[in-house]
Amino acid sequence: CRIPVISVMQGHAIGAGFTIGLSSDFVILSRESFYSCNYMKYGFTPGMGATYIVPEKLGIVLGEEMLFTAANFSGAALEKRGVPFEVLPKKDALQRGRELARLLADKPRASLVALKTNVTARIKRELTKAVEEEVNMHEATFHLPEVKERISRLYGS
Repeated sequence: CRIPVISVMQGHAIGAGFTIGLSSDFVILSRESFYSCNYMKYGFTPGMGATYIVPEKLGIVLGEEMLFTAANFSGAALEKRGVPFEVLPKKDALQRGRELARLLADKPRASLVALKTNVTARIKRELTKAVEEEVNMHEATFHLPEVKERISRLYGS
């Protein structure tokens, strides 16, 4: 999107949903909700650009912990860990997102587009490389018997 995007994750966000939410320009989490990069729970490597976006947005230590462990974190726990964006009570998150949207809507569109283009140029370059590397990891791991067994065990098939 050429203009800034706001993600208000007032509910749980797991795997690709969490990655997509973190990919926005502004992120707002709910203290009560749970967030996870659960890819490794199923035995396969992260996708959707998660290997770049998650450490980029959360910081390397927390981002890699989430990617490797597939653990669930409440918004409150992420706030204590120092995530660099707002973590609010669930009831207040959407209202804050609307306030932020109004602040952005007041700015000249051409200026927003120019600034976003500049600010996100590095991210776009790095994200493209990360997705290519994730595809290679998927090709190396998805077919493994252990991955198939984990998925079957977790989904009961």
